[in-house]
Amino acid sequence: MTALETLYPEEVLDGIALSPGISIGEGFMLESVAVETPFYSITPEMVPSELSRFDIACAKAHKQVTKLQTKAETLPAEAADDIIMLLDVHLALVGESRLTRGVHERIKAQHINAEQAVMQEIAQLSKPFDAMEDSYLAGRVKDLEDVGRRLVRNLLERKYVALKSVPVGGIVLAEEITPADTAFMNPDRIGGFVTMVGGRQSHTGIMARSLMLPAVAGVPNMPMHMHEESLVIVDGTEGRVIVNPSEETLASYKEKRDADKLYQKRLQTRATEPALTKDGTHIEIEANFSSPDDLERILVSGAEGIGLIRTEFMFIGRDDLPSVQEQYDTLAQIVLAMNGKPLTIRTLDIGGDKISPAIQGRIVHEQNPALGLRGIRLTLAMPDLMVAQCTAILRVAALGSVKILLPMVTQVEEVRQFRQILAETATRLQAEKVTIGPVDGIGIMVETPAVAIVPDLFAQEADFLSIGTNDLVQYTLAVDRGNELVAGLYDSNHAAIRKLIEQTISAGHKRGIPVTVCGELAGDPNFTDFLLRAGVRSLSMSAAHVPLIKERIRNINL
Repeated sequence: MTALETLYPEEVLDGIALSPGISIGEGFMLESVAVETPFYSITPEMVPSELSRFDIACAKAHKQVTKLQTKAETLPAEAADDIIMLLDVHLALVGESRLTRGVHERIKAQHINAEQAVMQEIAQLSKPFDAMEDSYLAGRVKDLEDVGRRLVRNLLERKYVALKSVPVGGIVLAEEITPADTAFMNPDRIGGFVTMVGGRQSHTGIMARSLMLPAVAGVPNMPMHMHEESLVIVDGTEGRVIVNPSEETLASYKEKRDADKLYQKRLQTRATEPALTKDGTHIEIEANFSSPDDLERILVSGAEGIGLIRTEFMFIGRDDLPSVQEQYDTLAQIVLAMNGKPLTIRTLDIGGDKISPAIQGRIVHEQNPALGLRGIRLTLAMPDLMVAQCTAILRVAALGSVKILLPMVTQVEEVRQFRQILAETATRLQAEKVTIGPVDGIGIMVETPAVAIVPDLFAQEADFLSIGTNDLVQYTLAVDRGNELVAGLYDSNHAAIRKLIEQTISAGHKRGIPVTVCGELAGDPNFTDFLLRAGVRSLSMSAAHVPLIKERIRNINL
C-alpha cells in the first residue's frame, strides 16, 4: 500500500446508474450554487433606479441564456432538445412573467434592494404545491431557483464559471447539474459526472446517455470523501463511484475501460453495415435530428435516414418567426446532405414546457400547459404557422424523399384538418407555378393514451405511426420525469406501456402501415428485443446510439 493510499483509503459509493460506461479522472467539485444575498432598505427616491438595476439584470440574463441555447444546439439530438426547451423556460421567467412582476411590486411596496426582492419572490412562488395557484410554476421550482441565482449574480456583477474550469478528462462532482451547466457538457473535455441528487429520467440523465458520458446520480455523501488530489472512477453501468482507488482497483477498471473502448471502436467499424437479425430480418435504423450540428453525426453514424426532424430548432431562442424561405433553405440543406435517404419532418411541437419567445406572446396563460395548447393543437389554432411549414415542406419534397409527422394528436379530426390544409397549400403553390414534390406519407405521433388505446381508429387516418415513448410514458403514468418527487415512478417497462406499444404495432400491421419507435426506448438496447418481437421494423434514435443498436439487432434471432 502506498503512502497516498494510507492517507486517503479507497471509498466505494453507490448511487443510481444514469449513463453506462467507465471513466477515470481527477475529481472536480463544482463551486456551490448558493449566492449570498445582501439585504438593505432603500428610500422612495431610490425605487426607480433599483427597478432599472433589476431590469438590466433581467436583460443580461436573457442574453446569457440565449447564448447557452446557442451552445446547447451543438449537442446531440436528445440532449439538445431537452436542454434548449428547459432554457426556454428560463427565458420566459426573466421576461414578462409573474416572477419579474412580483419583484417589481416588492421593490415598490417594501422599499428593499432588488437582490432581496428576487429571493423573497422566489420563496413565495416555491411554496408547497397545494398552496400555489400557478400549476406551471409549481412544476418549475428548480427552474425558478436557478433563474433567481442567475439574477442575483447579475445584480452583484459576479461571474459563474462552473464547467469551464474542469480539467480535460476530469470527473464533475456536483450537488446537481443545471440546464445552464449541461450546455457546457462537452464529452471531448469532460470524462463523466456524479451528482448528489437526480434521477435516471431527469433531463440530465437523458443528456448523459445522449452524449455517452458515464454518469451516476444519488450520491449524497460524496463531498466528505473528497480531497484536493482525489482520483475518481465513475462506473455508470453499475451505478458506482470509487474515490481514491487502490492500485489493484485502478488497474482492474482501466482494463474494463480499455475493453469498452475497443468494443465501441468495433461497433463503429460496422456502423454502415445493415441491421440484420440472425435470421436475416432487416430492421431500418434512422436517427433523430434536433439541430444542424446533428447532421455531421448522423452522416457518419450508419443511420439509413432521419426518422424525426424536430423543427422546433428553427424557432427557439429568437424573438421573430422564421420565414417560409428560411425554413425551406434549412430543410433543403438537410435533404440534400442525406443524398436520397428518407427524412421524416415533424411539424412544430411547441407548447407545454416548450416555449418559444416568438410564439409565447400569442398564447394565453394556461393553468396546466402540459394539457393545453401544444403540438398540432397550437399550429391548427395558428394557421399561419401551419401554412408556412406546409409550404416549406412541399417545396423541399421536390428535392428528396420526405414524410410528415404530426405531434400531440388526440383527435382524428386533427389529422383530417391537416390534410386539408396541406392539400389547399399544394393547390395554391401549383397555381403560383412554385415547384413542389409529393409527400411520401403523413404519420401520427403515438404519444398520448388517446391514440394508443384505440390505435385502430387512428391507423385509418395515417400512412404510418410513430411511437414517441417519452411522452407516452409521462401521460400514461401521469408522471413528470423532471419532477424528482415522482421521477422514480417513471417506468418505461410498466405493463401498461408495453401493452400500449404492442397494440399500436398490431393495429399498424392490421392496417398495413409501418410503425416506428422514435422515443428514448428506440436507443435503449434493453428494449430492442421486446420492440422487435412486438413487430417493430423501424427505429429512430440519437445518432450516438445507432452503432450499438445495430449490433444488438445482429444478435437477435426472431
